[in-house]
Amino acid sequence: RRLREVFSRGNVVVAMYGKIPDDALDYISENLFLYEEFILHVPPLPPYKPSMDLRRNNSSGCYVSMGIPLRKYDKDKLMVVNSLLGAGMSSLLFEIIREEKGLVYDIHSFVDVYKHVALFGIYFAAVPENCSAVLEEIRAILQSISERDVESAKRKVVSSLSIDWENPISYVSALAWEFLQSGVRINADDIIERVKSFSRDDLMDHLERISRFQDYSISVVGELDAFEGLRV
Repeated sequence: RRLREVFSRGNVVVAMYGKIPDDALDYISENLFLYEEFILHVPPLPPYKPSMDLRRNNSSGCYVSMGIPLRKYDKDKLMVVNSLLGAGMSSLLFEIIREEKGLVYDIHSFVDVYKHVALFGIYFAAVPENCSAVLEEIRAILQSISERDVESAKRKVVSSLSIDWENPISYVSALAWEFLQSGVRINADDIIERVKSFSRDDLMDHLERISRFQDYSISVVGELDAFEGLRV
């Protein structure tokens, strides 16, 4: 049954890029073995309720992962927001909270995108007594993002995409992934131009949602004495 779910007609995308022979698609469709159409019934997403999970171990630090689901999202905007906040050592979270304030061992943000929902998250590792200050700094950063910050993040995203998509394997993988998720045939130049067009105001709908700390689910592993009872 599992094979039929995955390798069935209507459930497989073939992406091709480069100098493609005219008969390539016909050859693939005739010779690629696929099961007949299999209708996969996907249940609706369950209601979301924020939660907190605390697990103590012998570590002297706290390792915190906090995430929020986004039912309505723009993948390109999320890409810029993630670059702006916590993707890499030039991001705001890393530069301010780690390098300038020295409050964490490590901090970054991450994004996972699925067909019907996206996850935005922040991870940090710190000594327990710094956790509250770290959360306050994250709040402050989210409330003080400038147009200049957005322009810097956009340049990073455009540079990363341009380099990544010079590799044909990376580009054809992006084509297949986007079509599986959204049914859209992407064009690299269009995406880069769209990213360049974003202003701070364009990103505010996403920034406001990820600023609602009360909507996050949080997991903490490590020494919990300073974290127990703390609410975001």
